Amino acid sequence: MRLSHARSLVTALALLGFGVLSNSPATATADDVPTVDQIMEKYIEATGGKAVYEKIKNTQTKGTLEFPAAGLKGTLSVYGAEPAKMYSETELEGVGVIKNGTDGETAWEVNPLTGARIMTGAERDGFLRAAALHSELKWKDLYEKSEVKGTEDVDGKTCYKVVFTPKEGAGSPETKYFDKQSGLLTKVTATVNSPMGDIATESYPTNYQEVDGLKLPFKTTQKVLTQEIVITIDTVKFNVEIPKDRFDLPAEIKTLKDKK
Repeated sequence: MRLSHARSLVTALALLGFGVLSNSPATATADDVPTVDQIMEKYIEATGGKAVYEKIKNTQTKGTLEFPAAGLKGTLSVYGAEPAKMYSETELEGVGVIKNGTDGETAWEVNPLTGARIMTGAERDGFLRAAALHSELKWKDLYEKSEVKGTEDVDGKTCYKVVFTPKEGAGSPETKYFDKQSGLLTKVTATVNSPMGDIATESYPTNYQEVDGLKLPFKTTQKVLTQEIVITIDTVKFNVEIPKDRFDLPAEIKTLKDKK
């Protein structure tokens, strides 16, 4: 699963009733840092190159997630397709199946605890950014502003710190950390808009593996509220046969739209 798709789980998981996460920023500056364009070009090349990304028309990802402190485990299945379609199912022990997705226009969630709802405002905009296939190539379209904020140490690695800011009203800035040596993404901090308010998140992608020429993180440790969530990918497939109705709006969501 792409890291951006992992972010789509945050709102649903927050609604399970976990507490608040405290961040611990520690920023350092460095001389002669590259531009955002140069950092992103190196990242794209490090993960396979533009041509490899452009060959991929859809994705299918299956894996597991675990809350180590709570002893809670679950499975996840995520489908993505051009240009910004996504469907996700997360089944958690004792909770049930949480579904969310977008047909490229409407972003929605069906949660066994809170029912069906349609996302609006900054939450919707953030979800659509996360759902964008090849967001790595589209960053200039997805964000209004980007800026290198020097370097910072992440797990013993010197990383370039880049802040990406969406258009006004379209969500909060996202900070991404790229390994100076390898060019790979090592950390993401973001504030996710949700019905519960703004939720601070930290994500640490690791265990990069190559699938059909594209290098992806097969493990992501995510800190959401007071919980640590470990997402482990089992399989990733590209350009697969996906049912035509996979990205259609569920009946519950269609009903909500009809009421408006």
